[in-house]
Amino acid sequence: MSKKITDLSHTISEYMTVYPNSEKPVIRNVASIEKHGYNELCLTCSTHAGTHIDAPFHIHGKGKTLDIYDINTFFGKALVIDCTGYSIIERKLIEDSLSKKEIPQFLLFYTGWDLYWSSLKYFDNYPLLSKEAVEYIAQLPLNGVGIDAPSYDPLDIADFPNHKILLKSGFVLVENLCKLNLINSEEVLFACFPLKINRADASPVRAVAFLQRQK
Repeated sequence: MSKKITDLSHTISEYMTVYPNSEKPVIRNVASIEKHGYNELCLTCSTHAGTHIDAPFHIHGKGKTLDIYDINTFFGKALVIDCTGYSIIERKLIEDSLSKKEIPQFLLFYTGWDLYWSSLKYFDNYPLLSKEAVEYIAQLPLNGVGIDAPSYDPLDIADFPNHKILLKSGFVLVENLCKLNLINSEEVLFACFPLKINRADASPVRAVAFLQRQK
């Protein structure tokens, strides 16, 4: 057996999808081989650009920032829960998926919504966890949760109730995952390492899954 790494991250570019009213990344050349003997880019972007990870500090002023988490927080076993076709992800689906399984470090919600990345539909009625599901997840001993949609709260709700409940538990939230359809197993190893930014409320990540395959 060998391991195949599957990339679950969107590419950061100046033309990428961003949350409404957020700034798009700016990428500019600051050095070139012709002028300086080497190429170098300068990247300016939000900590929530593309596939990214939220820390409790994002919502809670006294919450943990990403840089003080142990590095092991961002790696572990993940359970992929197939939520395709669901507009609301209920507690029962999660309970049934966890039935007779050891609680993993991560729950990854596969909705298929990344299909609409780069279109306005991506932010239109995307799948959400119910309040009961959020309250249930918040009681689990997880490192974090991830979803292939733009947020855990509706676009038109300003106080972010689901974020508040989940992040109060101390674990991290990954948003804008993609290609969860390429994972051929419910249980995988998952990594979502953030940049080590001082007092970071969030960070872009290179989220990946490690899959077993036959040689």
